Amino acid sequence: MNTTVLPCVAIGFCLALPAAAQQNCPTAADLDRGIRIDFVDGSSETFRTQGPGIVVVDGREADGVTYRLELGHGLHLLSYETMVDGMPDPASAVSYDYGMEASALPVPAPQGRHRLDMAPRDSLGSRDEAQTHAYGKLHSVLIGGCTYDMFEAVILYETTDFYTEGLEYLPQLGIGYLVWTENTDIARVPLGAVGIRVVK
Repeated sequence: MNTTVLPCVAIGFCLALPAAAQQNCPTAADLDRGIRIDFVDGSSETFRTQGPGIVVVDGREADGVTYRLELGHGLHLLSYETMVDGMPDPASAVSYDYGMEASALPVPAPQGRHRLDMAPRDSLGSRDEAQTHAYGKLHSVLIGGCTYDMFEAVILYETTDFYTEGLEYLPQLGIGYLVWTENTDIARVPLGAVGIRVVK
């Protein structure tokens, strides 16, 4: 009798494990505290809400270089700067003006496509530039035991070297993370996300 019941109990317990694990996965509400994503090369990024339509990212590259990004709707690059001893390096700062408030930028959605005019500004001045965005179909992605809806976002910058970025966007969290870049001289090297957690 017990030998018949015990396997069923064990199977039920095993089936409950993935659901229990998913309950411990970060949600959009955790952006106030911070959500950290770890990548296969040892780099990481921590995402936090800063204001309407704005997410701040504190990143650490595999070689220890740290940086900060501001993203509109967790995807559109608003600013970039490297950090030195925890402080911004003004010489590295670049801002991106889209001619509208961050909250007015297009909200990323599966299979969407649009073109954005912008004006990057750095220590050398500003210039006109444009981006073409193409978003893929929605499917699921597994990150360190957590399953999320995800679609790929490909951003083509209208530059002489055809610089292009590939990101994975998680609409349930409202954030996107870079997984590859390429241009006419450098081929893409995919970078996978291997862990996700709420910052303690």
